[in-house]
Amino acid sequence: MLMLFLQTNVDRIWWLWQQQNLANRAYDISGKEQNGVVTSLDYVLKMNGLAPDRTVRDFMVSNNDYQCFKY
Repeated sequence: MLMLFLQTNVDRIWWLWQQQNLANRAYDISGKEQNGVVTSLDYVLKMNGLAPDRTVRDFMVSNNDYQCFKY
């Protein structure tokens, strides 16, 4: 239960940060994977058969077809 609360709060903090400048922050991303590959909005997140594979772009905003929640 604690882990769910912590992840939900991380999502809420992310959402608050995005709302401060949504036009520029909705799809702002940078960084590298552990193996040094640059992460992009088109990076595919493997769902291992639990759901269709999706890109990072699909999860950048919370009120879309994949997540559909607001704070």
